[in-house]
Formats: sequence, structure tokens, C-alpha cells
Amino acid sequence: MMASLSDEITAYRSALPIGSVLPWTMPTAPSGYKLCNGQELNRSVYSDLFSVIGTTYGVGNGTTTFNVPKSDYDTGWINRSDWTNVNLGTTATKNVDSNVLHNLKAKLSELNVKLMVSTDGTDANSFELKDASWNYNTTDYPNIGWSLYQVDEDSFTVQSGQQGIAYLNATGNIVIIDTEDWYYKITVERKDFPKGSIIRAENVSVTLENVSSDTIADLTVTNSTELSGPVTVNDDISSPQVCKAWVNFDGTTNVGGFCTIRDSYNVASVTDNGTGSYTINFTNAMSNANYTVTGSVNGPPDGFVGTNSLSTGAVALRVIGHAGSFMDSTAVCVQIFGT
Repeated sequence: MMASLSDEITAYRSALPIGSVLPWTMPTAPSGYKLCNGQELNRSVYSDLFSVIGTTYGVGNGTTTFNVPKSDYDTGWINRSDWTNVNLGTTATKNVDSNVLHNLKAKLSELNVKLMVSTDGTDANSFELKDASWNYNTTDYPNIGWSLYQVDEDSFTVQSGQQGIAYLNATGNIVIIDTEDWYYKITVERKDFPKGSIIRAENVSVTLENVSSDTIADLTVTNSTELSGPVTVNDDISSPQVCKAWVNFDGTTNVGGFCTIRDSYNVASVTDNGTGSYTINFTNAMSNANYTVTGSVNGPPDGFVGTNSLSTGAVALRVIGHAGSFMDSTAVCVQIFGT
């Protein structure tokens, strides 16, 4: 049944507060959410989100926009042939400050950093090097590997060893990379919300149109404080699974021939026919007169509700006390069910 509802219902599934971050596996964000890719949003249009995160993840243009969190970054494949004692970053120049500028607004301890290498600059033909600095037991390669150094919350330095970097091959031997014409790529992800995360940016207005009450019966809404406006189930009230009409009225009152209604649904009025005798007049007629009526009397005095006659437009009731005589009661509650 749920599959027949619009995608907006699915997008509303979590009802989490504005600013909540969730993992996500699709290339586009659902309604009410934005991808955590550092994009700029208008401060007025997304005022609720701006009031929560402000400029924590970027000031945008400084006046009318701000940035959502950025979950990940990678340098892309970079070719080089000298791997000895260099900063590996967004440029490939030896011994020049080429920090990895990731703009993730996080300390190095809050990030997962990977150094990938490849012989041809493709993901399919690549592998990861672990960050470590080895003192290899040979005079030819006194120091190999790579290390990380934090610069600030937006960048860090990847430093290769004095004699390059190394990896273990399939036979378990250490292979040195120092003058090979290889490619590398540095990938960075925030630990608190990894690659592909989404952030709730706005409330989603959910509209149910042309949905049968059968489907409504299978719809569960959590955290209903996030919803606004009434939910109307079929104006013709044709489904047998919903209450067709109900009313709570004071049977001791008579204003122009009618009792005072406290609250009701699909009830236009309650006629006072005399002591303990009432007619409930429907706003929308029943499809037939073969419906059922249940009721209770919440006194004083106590009693029970019986039906006198049923028609598509109204139902006549009697309120009878324990002594068997008709009586008026301050609280008469009636519900009608049918097809």
C-alpha cells in the first residue's frame, strides 16, 4: 500500500530535526535534504537550516549565502616520477608547499585519509598505501613511507619519506617507489558523516491527493508534530474502514430545538425530540441505511444508547436510564460505521 503514495512521503520518512545528517547512497538527495558537498544555499530560502548551522561550514558569498557541510574530497589522479622527500598534494612540485586543501572544516583526527597509487591513473588499477614511516634495514633506503601533518581545519600535508614510498607486493616483499612514473590520489572523508551523506535542509509539505482510504489505513506517521494541516480521507466517506460520523453532545440543552455539540465529524446538528429522544443529522448522507451505531452515556445520570430508526440522512436515538425510562444526559457520545 505504501508504494502507492508519492515520493514525498518517502522523503518525509525520518522527520529528523533540521540540520540532521544521514548516510545516503544515491547520487541525488530526497526532498527536504541536500547533499553534503559544500554547496552554497540562500540564507533566506533555507533560513531554518541557516539558523542551526550558520557559517560553521562556510560563509558562502559572505552576505546572502552559506555552505552546507562537505563530507569528502579527493585530489584526483596526479602523475609524478619523483617520490623522494616531497609534499604530495594538489600540485606535483618537489619541496614546495602543496598542502591538500580539502575545505572539510575538520581536524586531521576527525578525518579518514587514504593515499592511493596507480600505474595508469585509474581506480580499477589502484591500491591503497598505509600511512607509515619505515626505517628499512638497508643503507640504500634508510627512510621510506609517508606521514600526515595537520596545517589547519581546511588542509594538511602529506609528506613522503626521504627515499620515497613503498608497498608490499603479492609475495610479501617490500617494493620501493622512488623514480617510477606512477599516479597518486589522496582521498579524505569526515568520520562523523562519510561520503554520500545528506543534511536535512527544510521541512517537506506532504500532500495526499486521490489516495484511497484503504491506503491511508496503512500509512503510519511518526513524530506528528512535524505535520501541519488536516488529513482528509475521501469526501464521499465510502470506505468501510473509517468512522462515517461521530458526535459528542449535551442532551440536557435545547437551543432552538437543537442540542449543543461539543465536537463532531460529519454531523450537521442534533435535534432534541423530547426527554431522552434525539435525531443526529448527517452532513454527508450515508450510502445506505444498513450502518451500525454505537454509543455511550457519560452521565449524570448513567444510561445507554439505543436506536429508534435509521435513514441515509439521519439516525434517531433513545437514551434510556437503568430504571428503563427515557432520560436526558449531559454527555452522549455516538459513532456510526458502515459501507
